[in-house]
Amino acid sequence: MAVAAVAGAGAAVVGTVQAGKAQRASAGEQRKQQQLQTQMQRRSSIRQAQLQRAQAMSFGQAAGAEGGSGMAGGLSSFGSQFGAASGYSTQMSGLSQNITSLNAKAQQGQNIAQIGGALYGAAGGMGAVKDWWNS
Repeated sequence: MAVAAVAGAGAAVVGTVQAGKAQRASAGEQRKQQQLQTQMQRRSSIRQAQLQRAQAMSFGQAAGAEGGSGMAGGLSSFGSQFGAASGYSTQMSGLSQNITSLNAKAQQGQNIAQIGGALYGAAGGMGAVKDWWNS
């Protein structure tokens, strides 16, 4: 019984440590996601300003202004926005997969700790360990 109590206590500690590590790592991934979202919003604002500038140039050309750089700028902006959104989506997907994996590890650690704690208690807990130690 004492061996089972010691094994249960050990499993509880290992599970708790594993769960804590995974939860901290998951929190770090969530912070990265938030930073990425903030960067994307900032870039989107800049692109929107660039697009508005390009549209203004395009309207100027339609009104008889010389050159075609406004049209080229507008089209370039659309391509840039598509590329940025695509990269952002890929990064967010990767971070989400990491978070899901880390949450699963945390849950696994919590399950191990719970089983270890139950085994420890069923085997007599500290009393069984004390009796074993003193024998």
